[in-house]
Amino acid sequence: MANISDSSKQLNRVLKIVCCVILMIAAGYKIFDLSTIHVLYDEFGYTATAAYYNGYDWSSVAEHSAYYSYGLGLLLAVIMRISNGNMILYYRLCIGMNILLLVISFIIACEIGKKLFDSVPEYIVILAAFGISFYSNTLVQTNILWTETLLYFLFWVSCWLLLKAFESSKLKYFIGLAVCNVYMYMVHQRTLAIIIASFMIVVGWGIIKKEFKSIIFFNGILLVCLSISYLLKSDVQNNLWGMEILSKDVNDYGGQLSKVIEIITSWEGMKAFLLSFSGKVYYIFAASLMIVNGHLSGLGQLIKEKKSKDLGIYIYIILCLCGAIGISAIFMLHGNRQDTLIYGRYTEYVIGPVLLIGLLFLWEHKVSKKVFALTNIGFVVASVLVYIKLRNTGFTVYNLVCAVGLSKIFKDGQAAGMAPLYAMVAAISVGIIMYLTGRYIKKHISRLIIMLVIPICYWTYVNNNALTIVSGANQNNASIALVAENIRNHIGNKNSEVYYLTDRKDFESRYVEVLQYFIPETPIRYIDKEEIRDIDDFKDGIIVIDENCFDLFELVPTYQILYWQNGMILLESSDILEEYVLKDEKEILLSEKQMVKGQSTVSTSEYSWESTGQEGYILYGPYIPLRKGEYEVEVEAILLDSSVPSNIVMDVYAGEILVQKEIELTRNGEKISLAFNLDEDTNNIEFRIYGYAGCNAQFKNIKLIKNM
Repeated sequence: MANISDSSKQLNRVLKIVCCVILMIAAGYKIFDLSTIHVLYDEFGYTATAAYYNGYDWSSVAEHSAYYSYGLGLLLAVIMRISNGNMILYYRLCIGMNILLLVISFIIACEIGKKLFDSVPEYIVILAAFGISFYSNTLVQTNILWTETLLYFLFWVSCWLLLKAFESSKLKYFIGLAVCNVYMYMVHQRTLAIIIASFMIVVGWGIIKKEFKSIIFFNGILLVCLSISYLLKSDVQNNLWGMEILSKDVNDYGGQLSKVIEIITSWEGMKAFLLSFSGKVYYIFAASLMIVNGHLSGLGQLIKEKKSKDLGIYIYIILCLCGAIGISAIFMLHGNRQDTLIYGRYTEYVIGPVLLIGLLFLWEHKVSKKVFALTNIGFVVASVLVYIKLRNTGFTVYNLVCAVGLSKIFKDGQAAGMAPLYAMVAAISVGIIMYLTGRYIKKHISRLIIMLVIPICYWTYVNNNALTIVSGANQNNASIALVAENIRNHIGNKNSEVYYLTDRKDFESRYVEVLQYFIPETPIRYIDKEEIRDIDDFKDGIIVIDENCFDLFELVPTYQILYWQNGMILLESSDILEEYVLKDEKEILLSEKQMVKGQSTVSTSEYSWESTGQEGYILYGPYIPLRKGEYEVEVEAILLDSSVPSNIVMDVYAGEILVQKEIELTRNGEKISLAFNLDEDTNNIEFRIYGYAGCNAQFKNIKLIKNM
């Protein structure tokens, strides 16, 4: 028997290792597609705190962003120090940390499941813990640099510490619980529900068990840690975020106080809260495929049977879930997107223990029929409310990362339609199948296939789509690294200033956050046109302008254009560089940095190109923003072989061809010009030269001219 037991333990260890490896692959297979922040402002906010703790000054950009808490930044600061300014390495190390936290969470889940369900074979517990790790939000959020994965991990630690505290009554576990839960609060203030729930559970348990020493130590450490967190918060708010800007309170209590008052003092506010709460409940039930119902029904059965063993941990988890939903309902009281009504973020960090316990309750069929039926009815009611609300509002925006679990049923850019009801039918069907499986199917292998394969397949289907979208958005922002590299090249080792010129106020021009991310050692200062005139010593600094805010011609010839890409234009004082020749304030000479060569085109200088006779586009670009007005584009064309005529087509394109001219080049030094009129502002004007077969010519000095 001992040999069988040892063999079983060895097999379980091997199974855990295999599950860990699979989890790392499933969560990390896109890691090399990720290199920069892309969910703005969130990812910038957490990294800004890390930069602050590393001595970098991002305060000007941070002051134009929303406030984000500092707990995650304490960890990221260490990774930033290790990466030594290599921000691509930094991001991937951070994602690696998330993946590691996911794997450790799985291991903790195995331990908790084994303690709570000692009658269930350990390999079943391991597979259940493995299965719930594929829950859509859990896996996808590992690929984004924000708080979700850390909070998910910390909540597992919190549950484990509470379980050990109740099991042994040792003070070290109560102290650890207080520290863990306050750190969660430092990571994000929406975890206030965890602080409140742990206080209620520990005090209640201490009174029942007459463990007053535990109550005193727990609450004492809780108060000390909260005091420390207040000091840290005040420091970053005052020195990094500039909290005198009231609109930044969106992630702090000040921004939510008016909503709480509205809920308490008006029926309209209370209705909005109840609807918001119902939407979040709907999402948790639907995205979990009703496994959450297993937890509630199992808890109902324990209460019915008056079984008090481990009841405290089950109640703690449910209190945390309800509290998280309630806080999310307040924050999203008046949302204007589909996902803000159902919003899974800041609720799903508590989902792990809920799913594990629910799945194992269903496995053992220790569920209350009455509670199971009532929760299904409640889910139907919530689904109908969500359907009616979305039908009446007509919202079409669905932010995938805020409600990952239903992102294959709800579609961004489309009205919700019947989607809420489709998700309801699917979730109830799966829930009933699991309920019946636990009750009637005795063979473990059959039960495993039904109860684990169905949710894992659905969650994996959602995950693959979500991870593709997340990595694609990340790669779009990664190209801003080219803008950052140009800034680095031009300022070199000089202590040059970098300014961001915009006429927009807070919460606008967000891509400058990505730019600051890529040049952590160089502060970017927000300025407007009035302020820039007051800079007396602007000699070797760089101005980054928001291309959507200014007419490029307003800024020349006072400043030289260095580079433009990704909605940003880099400028430097015109007496510093001669890289761009500005004839007067009406002309801009375009170089090879802006014009794209065709496959049959060769650059002969910075402002000159030659075609080699193959048919196709010779040049196109520069995708520049222009305000409405009258313009002209001019180019000099020189035949390389004047005995052979060269035919070209030149046009101006902005979503459609604005003007087009077919030209036969017959003599040297011919100037070609196209006049065009813009009736409205455009972001991507393009000049194109197309050469027919045999076109052998040189093109130089492409000028954009604005007719004042």
